[in-house]
Amino acid sequence: MDQEGETMRIYRCMFVLLCLYSVDMTPCYAAKAAVEASVERIALLVWHDRGWKGRRGHPGDQRLRYAKRDAELLASVLKTKGNFQTKVLAKPTSQQLWKQLQRIRARSKRPGKPIHFLFYYSGHADEHFLRLGASSQPQKHRFSLKQLASFLKSIKATVKIGILDACNSGSLIDLLHARTKGRGKGFAPYFKVPPTLSQGMAILTSASPAGKARELDRLHASLFTHYLVRGLWGKADRDRDGKVTSIEAYEYARLMVERELPGRQQPMFLNHFRGQEAYPITLSYNAQLVLPQQDGERWSIVGRRSVWKVRGKTGLPRVVSLMAGRYKIFLRDPKGQCFHQDVTVRKAHKTWLSARHWKDIACHVGKAKGEEVATVPSHEHVVRRLSLPHRGEVSLGFDVGALTASLFRPWLGGTFGFSLGNWRIYMTFLGESFPKYFTGFAEISASWGWQLQRSSWKLHLGGLLGVGLLMVFHEQALRSGQSPSLRYGVHAEFGVRLTWRLWLFLRGFGGMAHTVVKASREGGTFLNAWTAKGTVAIGYQF
Repeated sequence: MDQEGETMRIYRCMFVLLCLYSVDMTPCYAAKAAVEASVERIALLVWHDRGWKGRRGHPGDQRLRYAKRDAELLASVLKTKGNFQTKVLAKPTSQQLWKQLQRIRARSKRPGKPIHFLFYYSGHADEHFLRLGASSQPQKHRFSLKQLASFLKSIKATVKIGILDACNSGSLIDLLHARTKGRGKGFAPYFKVPPTLSQGMAILTSASPAGKARELDRLHASLFTHYLVRGLWGKADRDRDGKVTSIEAYEYARLMVERELPGRQQPMFLNHFRGQEAYPITLSYNAQLVLPQQDGERWSIVGRRSVWKVRGKTGLPRVVSLMAGRYKIFLRDPKGQCFHQDVTVRKAHKTWLSARHWKDIACHVGKAKGEEVATVPSHEHVVRRLSLPHRGEVSLGFDVGALTASLFRPWLGGTFGFSLGNWRIYMTFLGESFPKYFTGFAEISASWGWQLQRSSWKLHLGGLLGVGLLMVFHEQALRSGQSPSLRYGVHAEFGVRLTWRLWLFLRGFGGMAHTVVKASREGGTFLNAWTAKGTVAIGYQF
């Protein structure tokens, strides 16, 4: 390589180190200047737990227990994984709902970025109306499905998604002139299309035009929305391309509803997009790649299922979220020189390109690579604004158990824990009072093992090794003895998500302990014993 190229490599290496420092110390990669969205994604989520009152011998609608939770859970995944601007409208009257829809219609007419609009409703409905509480029961105050269908047709949005979780909600599909059930008209297999090219509408309903939608106390949610949310968190990404599309989300929710209630609830789906493509609602990328970009550079990131094209606009590093795996990176710098390197992006990690691994290539090779494949999905601008899936947590727990082989074995205490990936580090203190004695035990331990994680729970199984110090205090002496202790065995941890960042953990340990007892009533002996411990902890994930 000539002197000029070698100089470029040195500068690039220095730049990577500078970016590494700046990204780790300050969130420069999240700066607004680093990435701009090319579309505006808006979601209006409406819930109402009351329906209409009974009359003339017909019972009234029962109060829904989980409509509010349905809307909040969906809003969370749309905001976190889909980059939607979400608004939750609680128990509106017909007039309040229509007024909010008119505001969105006016917003869609303003010049600027294209609008992608999602509407969600959880509540009571019949074949003709959304039953928005008793105030909407009089004829002149009713909100009809015809009004909703007309709004979805007329709003100036390039993409319109309607999701209704209510009885008889399939009537909306009838009003939109596409009578489909399951895999009927309007259903097409998924294939990749850049989202900015998407134009059209998709409707997902929890029931047929004459069907019932149900809540399940076991799920603390309505059946359809529960599985729709799980799907949007990533469960529905059947082809593992990092995107959950409207078709994938519907298919997953429909399959799970049929498993829960075979033949008793029939979700429906309408797909009216140009070319019958699938629209990506959320993203389930699980890794990040950092590009030390500079002005005028052109990057191509080629994977098995997707391709990204990035044009350097700033001197800040660019964070691209993608699925874990192996990628080919092509770079063309402003001077017309071209480089290539292969990189493996690990799950739940941020991977930096190495300045040492660049290889010179003929520029037409890198250019041809970029031209042979489709352009980078425009949804990628959304991905870079999303945070990397949480990697670790700190926790504080209450312990019950014996961890030493001494006769003076404290069995109550607490643990401070820290986890990162498959590693667990714990600092434990146990204490107990005996007649004339007080014992304390302090220990640091580490566990490494196998981990399985889902959106709402996770499981860790592995081995644990701990080193501690048993201290025995006599009432008439400052300290009666210190006994080092070693324990090892099997460690298990099960966590349940309470909120987006808070977890409840149940931990258990079983194994052997070896304690060297010194300067105590037992004399200098080497003791062995089986030990066990249980922990209940609250963790904060970061």
